Amino acid sequence: MLHGFTLPEVMVTVVVLLILGSVATVSVSRVLASGAIDRSARSLISDIKKAQTMALAGVESTGVSPFQYGIYFDRADPDGRRYILYANQDDAPNMDGTAMIDTNPTSDDQVEILELNETSVAFDFSAPDLDQDDFIAFTVPSGRVEGRTSNLRIVLTGRGGSSRVIIVDFVSGLVYEE
Repeated sequence: MLHGFTLPEVMVTVVVLLILGSVATVSVSRVLASGAIDRSARSLISDIKKAQTMALAGVESTGVSPFQYGIYFDRADPDGRRYILYANQDDAPNMDGTAMIDTNPTSDDQVEILELNETSVAFDFSAPDLDQDDFIAFTVPSGRVEGRTSNLRIVLTGRGGSSRVIIVDFVSGLVYEE
């Protein structure tokens, strides 16, 4: 007597394995995409806090004490991932003592050119705040958010429609993920 599997049994087994494999692949890709956007959000929060810390500490940039430090979100970047940590050295303070906003940092102002560390994540420039303001500035030496009357919402979007919202509170200067 022969022992083995019939053709229909083998076909059913293969189909079940293919279905389980496709479900596992989709689950793994979702986990990877979620991890990518989480890493990008943490990295951006860290860089924003770095700019604020530099303002609070009054760190000199190229031997000069700047009026403000900030982050400029580069709309010219075709991937929508680049941003610049800058030191505003060009503008004198306004008459009321507040710093002028440097909305377009020149190469002299650039402290560090950065980008989101995941290629699958980008800034959502159509989001309510980044559609008009593509920077955030911190005044030296107070570290206060300059030139804003409301919180800044920065939206990061990833593959598969996932997104993260980072808030910069204009009163307290706190930076956190919503």
